[in-house]
Amino acid sequence: MRPIAAAAVLFVVALAACEGPRGVTIETAGCGKDTDCKGDRICESGRCIAPPAAAANVPAMATSLAGDTAAAPSLVKVRVNAAPDSARVSEDGVELCTTPCEILYKGADAVPAREHTLTFARRGWRSETRTIRTADSPVMVKLTTAR
Repeated sequence: MRPIAAAAVLFVVALAACEGPRGVTIETAGCGKDTDCKGDRICESGRCIAPPAAAANVPAMATSLAGDTAAAPSLVKVRVNAAPDSARVSEDGVELCTTPCEILYKGADAVPAREHTLTFARRGWRSETRTIRTADSPVMVKLTTAR
C-alpha cells in the first residue's frame, strides 16, 4: 500500500510542476513539427521554443539590417486577458496560451505595425477573433455565452 501512495504523491507533484503558475509566458503550445511554430521557433516536446543558437545570431542580424533595427524592437510581450479566464488563444491555427497570459513576439512579428489575428475560444462560449498590434497590450476580450 505504501509504494502506491508514494507513487500517487510523486505523480501529483510531477503534474503540478508541468502546469506552471498563471501569468507565466508560455511560448506556443501544441506543435508537432517545426513548421507549426511562428518565426524561427522550433518544436520541442510539443512546445515552440526559440532555438538555442538564436541568441548568438542577434548581433549579426543587427549589423546587417543597419538602421531598421533601431526603430523595431526585437522582442515584445503582449498581455492577453479574457472574461471569463481560461480561454485558449490561437493565431493561424496554432494555440499560443490560455488566458490570462503573455505572448512573446520577436523579430518581424514584434514590429509595432504588424497585425496579429488572435482567436479566443472556450467551451460553452462563442469564439472571438481580434486583430491586434503589439502596441495594443494589454488586450482584453469579453466572451459571450453560446446559445
